[in-house]
Amino acid sequence: MNTTLAKFLSLAVTAVIIGGLIFGVAYTMITGEGTHYQTEIQGERADLPL
Repeated sequence: MNTTLAKFLSLAVTAVIIGGLIFGVAYTMITGEGTHYQTEIQGERADLPL
């Protein structure tokens, strides 16, 4: 019983850590790309004729 519970908890902790890392990397990528495109759009708006 204790071995089964320990195995389950170790798998659960591993899954939570992997999920957290994936979420962190995705959040960083989305934030970086959003900033990049915001700068690009502002540059394009500056080039538009009034």
